[in-house]
Amino acid sequence: MSMIPLADASRQPKRFPVVTAAIILLNAIIFLFELLGGEPFVKQWSVIPADIVSGQHWVTIISAMFMHGGWMHIIGNMVFLKAFGPEIEDAMGRLRFLAFYLLSGVAASLAQIVAMPNSTVPNLGRHIHPHNVHSRRAADWILVSHSNFQSGRRRGKRTGGGCRLCGSCRRLHLRGGFCPVL
Repeated sequence: MSMIPLADASRQPKRFPVVTAAIILLNAIIFLFELLGGEPFVKQWSVIPADIVSGQHWVTIISAMFMHGGWMHIIGNMVFLKAFGPEIEDAMGRLRFLAFYLLSGVAASLAQIVAMPNSTVPNLGRHIHPHNVHSRRAADWILVSHSNFQSGRRRGKRTGGGCRLCGSCRRLHLRGGFCPVL
């Protein structure tokens, strides 16, 4: 049985996830440019903390979040974005979801810059780096804790405990309320 989430079985988006589809398409196009441009492309468009600290190449804070370190990186990210993105976009609305996506990537890049300001190593794909926990991962956890995901085996919906992240959500669930995020 597969453990890769394919879709959320407990809810279907009310409309086509335009922003999610656009983000997936943009990631695929940028990855194609990476493959064609090689190392010079990666060095030009990745975040290099020392450059940002010296006031250069600020645009890379945005461009790097659409880049990937290889086939497994992009495939893994796009599978999870396809599985979780439509529900998050539907719950938040298109504009808020886009802002959420971009701001979480910017926050992750800034965290890396603050952690290693003198680094000259190019950083890319900040949205999935293991030591950068940020809001998009939080949204994934909230949805996982509230949903049944189709992955080859069905999981029961969590009841009574609310999501794992926010105390206010947990209190609302214990009182029979609803999740303010979803």
